[in-house]
Amino acid sequence: RCETEVTELKPSKSRPNAGIVTFTHRLINQRDEIVCQCLRTALIERRASPPQ
Repeated sequence: RCETEVTELKPSKSRPNAGIVTFTHRLINQRDEIVCQCLRTALIERRASPPQ
């Protein structure tokens, strides 16, 4: 099975409409052992804030 966890969120310094998200991915075998783990960073467009 594969597990994905968001490990960090931060706003982009150069793009105010986007944020930088860091994910940790883990691949776990039938004996519940982590057989592969990686970090992935992505620039993702931010949702508009609801009006206050």
